[in-house]
Amino acid sequence: MSDEHATYGPPEHGVRDLDDAEHARLVAVVTATSVHGTAAMRRLWDDLVADHGPEAASRVWQEALASSDVGQT
Repeated sequence: MSDEHATYGPPEHGVRDLDDAEHARLVAVVTATSVHGTAAMRRLWDDLVADHGPEAASRVWQEALASSDVGQT
């Protein structure tokens, strides 16, 4: 086995942590986008990951699902 470890960094776009206001705004965007169907949600997910990284996108996504009926559709 090799002692090398894969290093996973943020996407090249320069990911940063979301502040509270931006997090809340993105949660609202996810919630609002949900009425436009799964294709719109997939595009939004891809945009969130590209712009903010998978961890931030996941936190926003999970909060939107938990705070609305998005997950029920």
